[in-house]
Amino acid sequence: MILIVEPDELRSEYYARKLRKQTDYQLAGIARGKRQTTTLLRRCSVDFALVSTTLADGSAADVVALILKRNPDAHVLVVADTADENTVMQAVSAGANGYMLASE
Repeated sequence: MILIVEPDELRSEYYARKLRKQTDYQLAGIARGKRQTTTLLRRCSVDFALVSTTLADGSAADVVALILKRNPDAHVLVVADTADENTVMQAVSAGANGYMLASE
């Protein structure tokens, strides 16, 4: 199951379309922030998550830690709008497997 944590609706739908075409995994859901991520994680487990660094209600590092607390074997990729090294490093320190720039 794949979880997308992205506040931008167009971007999250784009990721969902791409992932549906290229993987055998099902989409667990799309969360707009930390609160919705918490709700989704109560209902299902995830194998992979894409987490934006531009969340209004929490940091990417907080969300990464939350995902991995409930799903320790999950793989988490952080999606950054800018190459903000501090934000990305905090997310990686929280357990993210890597990051990519949203423009890639």
